[in-house]
Amino acid sequence: MSEHVATEALAISQIVGELDRMQLSIDEIRRKLNVIDGKDPAIKFDDGDTKIEDIKAVATEVLKADGGREYFLQLLRDHGAKKLSELKQCDYGVVLRGLKSWQNDIPF
Repeated sequence: MSEHVATEALAISQIVGELDRMQLSIDEIRRKLNVIDGKDPAIKFDDGDTKIEDIKAVATEVLKADGGREYFLQLLRDHGAKKLSELKQCDYGVVLRGLKSWQNDIPF
């Protein structure tokens, strides 16, 4: 019977992990919809003017927040980079907007 309980505990743990991943996906969709709907005018700016230092400044704050590290790393992966220095310059603006959008949605 102990083996059965251990199997069920493992299954429950896997389900909880999957639910956590789903929640992160849902949160990301909500952030993207807010940007699309124009609910966050503070994040609208010219992509051509974005510098890596701009991203670093916002990323520093995002990384301090709960879930910020995971979000930032996923954002980089979504744009083909494992670290900030690998990010293409053409993606600077969209990454910065993503960080600002996430930053504006976290509760304080």
